[in-house]
Amino acid sequence: MKAYSNVKFLRINQCDVDIPMFPNLIYLELSVGYHVKWSVALDMLNHCPKLQTVVFDLTFDGEDDVWPDPGFVPECFSSHLRKCFLEIFAGLGCEKRFARYVMQNSTLLRTMTISGRYPPNHPKMLEILTELSSYPRSSAVCELLIK
Repeated sequence: MKAYSNVKFLRINQCDVDIPMFPNLIYLELSVGYHVKWSVALDMLNHCPKLQTVVFDLTFDGEDDVWPDPGFVPECFSSHLRKCFLEIFAGLGCEKRFARYVMQNSTLLRTMTISGRYPPNHPKMLEILTELSSYPRSSAVCELLIK
């Protein structure tokens, strides 16, 4: 991945343990077909200080994963991140915790878009929307969208 460290747009299908810095990356699509640890996803974000848009299309490893120190916030959250897309969202506790983490710590976030495993008007998605809408947000202009 070091060969691609200067790109502005990147789609990753596999996360290596040794993630290089991506100083110019503004768009990241992380699409992994196997279970991913939260720490790997956050480590990737921590290596993208100018990231403006992130798309997560993956299945997180669940509730047993170690959550980072509450004081740990990737640099892009406080300075650049404007759009976050969470694909294949099932409403698991770990997914909601991640969505909350992003909304609480991203001061410039404009949209948090959730694409669920259910249609947007399904009772489960409406329940998820209601819960996520109650979470505090750092950005006064952050809009929560369900697709």
